[in-house]
Amino acid sequence: MLQIFWIIYLGILAVSSLGFLVKGSYKTTAAKIDFVISVITWIGLFGYVTDDQILTPLVWKFVFVGALLWDVIFSFNSKYYSGDDTLDDMPQPLRSIFITVVLIVTIGPLYYGLFRYAFNETNILLSLVSFVAFPLLVALCINKFLNFRRETMTTKKVSLPYGWTLVIHESYSLYASQDNNNKFAVLDHENEAVVTFSIEKDTFETHSNTFDFKQKINTMKQIIEIIHEPEEWD
Repeated sequence: MLQIFWIIYLGILAVSSLGFLVKGSYKTTAAKIDFVISVITWIGLFGYVTDDQILTPLVWKFVFVGALLWDVIFSFNSKYYSGDDTLDDMPQPLRSIFITVVLIVTIGPLYYGLFRYAFNETNILLSLVSFVAFPLLVALCINKFLNFRRETMTTKKVSLPYGWTLVIHESYSLYASQDNNNKFAVLDHENEAVVTFSIEKDTFETHSNTFDFKQKINTMKQIIEIIHEPEEWD
């Protein structure tokens, strides 16, 4: 019965990863790395389920720690690394609890099997402390640091016609159209367009933007804030 569960679970993991691949969901570099890591961990779990020794336990120890760190950090920051903003409307504490529960349910068995595959002949309690608790603590610390960086994102203000003010990330650049002085483009540090827009005295119009673009407009104060951040993993 247990063997059937593992076989079904392997199938679910494979189908879900391939499904995302076929749909083209792995758009950013971080998402592509996540796919590669999911393939590697799947191979490790396959070795555990079939009781076949693939590579050495030392290799899987490194895979286990590295993949666990990655999955925790990636899952809590997926909106920045893959453009997934599904949980944007959920309060932060509830969102963290929801992500934690989903992680335990969806990839908990994966890391249980991978852990047993890598540490089968070692002291289980010591291995749990050294290779599970410690990586999780490190991952949570890194996640906290990443969130702190976002909360303290450095911006700059640019004056626009008709009294409008644009607030953008310090690494972004603003360019005006040669044909229309009221039409602008915001480019990131790689000179890729984040958004193109035009303004009049009482209106602001967006013409094109990146797929995960976010903005905030205060019409009373005539402030346009581009809250979309640079894609560090793209």
